[in-house]
Amino acid sequence: MSGRNYYLSYASMNKASELNKPYYESITGSPFLNDTYLPVRLNNYQTVVLARYDAYKDIFEIKNAKKTFHFTKNIGSKVIFTNDNLKYQVFQNKDNSKSFYKVTFEQKNSFILTKEKVNLYGGKKPKNTYEEYEQSYFKKVNNKTFISLDSNDALIIPSSNKKFLKLFEENKNEVKKYIKRNKLSHKKVDDLKKILIFYNTL
Repeated sequence: MSGRNYYLSYASMNKASELNKPYYESITGSPFLNDTYLPVRLNNYQTVVLARYDAYKDIFEIKNAKKTFHFTKNIGSKVIFTNDNLKYQVFQNKDNSKSFYKVTFEQKNSFILTKEKVNLYGGKKPKNTYEEYEQSYFKKVNNKTFISLDSNDALIIPSSNKKFLKLFEENKNEVKKYIKRNKLSHKKVDDLKKILIFYNTL
């Protein structure tokens, strides 16, 4: 499981870690969803390594043999926490960039995804001697729900029914009838699961 197919180089990651550490320590809060490294499996490998997710930079830090790496973002790459089988997978965003998403439902090529994000706030310098410096801090923001219908693209859930149905292209009429017949709402995760299960039968 070594090599550049799965990790960035030792040198680049170690240098980055050294630079990030004092910067992160100067900020209140944490960019990590879990500050401690937890056991994970990468892709289909059975070897267990330690990892934690930086939700500010959208990167997984992988620790192995006292060295730290960033897990390379390839479409379909997976990080699976062994304690609870929680899975993160890389999908393509609308702007063609790549991001890690938490997988909350999966059937065939259909996924319900959760995007977790930590933002950086504050750090405002005083404009005059009467103002105080505003301390920088990390804060987790509300999760956003996405779906994928092809195991590749992450699609934001539109608020309107019409735009939501457009995601299903040539199957939109069948999906529309199913939603209406069963009185479902695509804004509810449990209903969204039912919609995707039905879509996979078409």
